[in-house]
Amino acid sequence: MKKFLTPIIGLSLIVAFAACNPDNDNDKDKDKDKEEPAYVSQTPQNRAIVLEEYTGINCGWCPDGHKMGDELRAKFPDKVYQINIHAGGYAANTYTTPEGTALNTAFGITGYPTGVVSRELVNVGGKMMYALSRGVWENVATQIMEHKAYANVASKSTIDKSSRKLSCSVQVYFTDSSEADPEEGNSINIAIVQDNIWGTQDGGSTLYPAMWDDATKKYKHNHMLRAFITGAAGEAIPDNAKGTLYKKTFEYTIPETISNEAVVLDDLEIIVFVTQGDALNAMKITQANQIPKVINACKSTLTFK
Repeated sequence: MKKFLTPIIGLSLIVAFAACNPDNDNDKDKDKDKEEPAYVSQTPQNRAIVLEEYTGINCGWCPDGHKMGDELRAKFPDKVYQINIHAGGYAANTYTTPEGTALNTAFGITGYPTGVVSRELVNVGGKMMYALSRGVWENVATQIMEHKAYANVASKSTIDKSSRKLSCSVQVYFTDSSEADPEEGNSINIAIVQDNIWGTQDGGSTLYPAMWDDATKKYKHNHMLRAFITGAAGEAIPDNAKGTLYKKTFEYTIPETISNEAVVLDDLEIIVFVTQGDALNAMKITQANQIPKVINACKSTLTFK
């Protein structure tokens, strides 16, 4: 079987190319973050996977990608987190988001379905690429999960149903020194994804019939990106030295609708992950430590009030 190597394994391939957003937290919020006890693990962990699957309603093969992504998550339920991003021509301006469109461009996505696996630049048959066909997602993901993460992340979230305000507490602990380019550093990323969105989808009835309702002729979309509340590039973590504990609470009012689709609070998940580098410059890197890879990830616990 052909082996697909991530640059963490074949780093010389990258080196050969060449020998964030401010926040307006008030003082009260900052004091609250300082007082909150540490709940993130300080024991070194292996890397988790964020599968960003680029898809669209007019993409006939995309349901097969959805199915393979779901199977990967089922196999590694505590290590794989899915974000399905509707973008590009096959999306037909349906379910799209500004952040998803920006990332679609940044990672050079041209075919659908395509997966970006933890934002790694991967050696596929001698060619370096972020955009991977669905047949290699598991192969690449299992290799990434064998490697240590130099940072752990944990999160707790609350949504006030009356105001629709999300409060997302995030903690990151650096178990080792950051490997990021010092000029770019590390960032925190918070994605809101939604399940149970019924709508049109080419190929849904034949390629993923478990998600198809023949009575309504509609397809159930899951893990759909609704927003990155930290923006497409994430928000900078100010200190990434070994032993550093980063704590911050983010607040965001969830709209009633996004891209003309109702945002149902009970169907949301909050995915939190740490990256290095700048995702929006993914195709412009000159050094391995600029690859905007995901270091570690988690699903935030979510309670309602």
